Amino acid sequence: MNETTVNKTLSPERVALLTRNRLLEDLPPFLIALGTLAALNLLSLLLGGVAFLNHSSPRSGQTGWPFLIWLGGVLLAGRAFAQMHNGRGGSDWILLPATPFEKYAAAFVSYLVVYPLAAALAASGLSAVLEGLAVLLRGSPGVIFNPLAGLDEGSLFGYLFFVTAALAASARFGKLSLVKAGALFAAWAAFLGFLFMLGLLLSTPEGREALVHRSFAREFHPDFEAAAKPALVWLGRIWGWGSWAAAAVYGYFRVAEKEAVDEVQ
Repeated sequence: MNETTVNKTLSPERVALLTRNRLLEDLPPFLIALGTLAALNLLSLLLGGVAFLNHSSPRSGQTGWPFLIWLGGVLLAGRAFAQMHNGRGGSDWILLPATPFEKYAAAFVSYLVVYPLAAALAASGLSAVLEGLAVLLRGSPGVIFNPLAGLDEGSLFGYLFFVTAALAASARFGKLSLVKAGALFAAWAAFLGFLFMLGLLLSTPEGREALVHRSFAREFHPDFEAAAKPALVWLGRIWGWGSWAAAAVYGYFRVAEKEAVDEVQ
C-alpha cells in the first residue's frame, strides 16, 4: 500500500486489499469444508454407488449444493467481525489503515460477491468430478450442479438478506452471533406475522366476522381479490428490502461505533 492510497479518504484499493486479506483468512476453512464434502460423497459413491450431492431431492427438485453455498456464506459472514470484539485482535483491527466504512465494505464484497462466485465454481467443479467418478464406477447417475439453474429473484434476495443479517449480527455480538441473531429474527418474524394477521382480521369481512364469533381457525379464510394480490406482493418486497437496508445500515454503524469507542480507550 503506497502513501497515496493511505492518504485517500475513500480508497477502492484499500477495500480490495482488505477483501484479499479476508479471503486468505477464510481459505483454509473453505478448503476443509470442500475436502470434507468430497470425501463424504466419494465414500457414499464407493459404498452405495451414489454421490448424494448430485442427486435432486424428490420434494424440492434441487440438489444440496445451493443450500450448502448459502450456509457457508451465512457462517462465514457470522464471524466476519469476530476479531473486532476480541481483546488483542481488536487492537489490531483498529490499527488497520482503513476507515470503518471500508472495513465493512470489504466484508460485503467478500461474502456477497466473491464468496458465492468462488463457491459456485468450486461446487460445479467438484460436482463434475463426482459425476465422472460415478460413470467410471458405474454408480447411479446424477446431475452436474449448474449454479444458474433455478436461480431467481427470491433465491438471490434470500442469500443477500441472510448474509447481510449475519454481518450485522457479527458486528453487534462478540460471541454466538448467529444464535442470538436467529432468536431476534424469530421474534421479529412472529411480531410481523401477528401484525399482518391482525390487519387482515380488521380489514376483511371474513376477518371481522371471525373476530365477532371468536373462531379464527375455523372461519377465517380470506379470499384476496385479484386486484389486491399485486399490492400484497409489493408490500412483501418493500418489507424485505427495507429490512435488508436496515440490517446493512445497522451493521455499519455498529462497526463505526465499536471502533470509535475502542480508539478512545
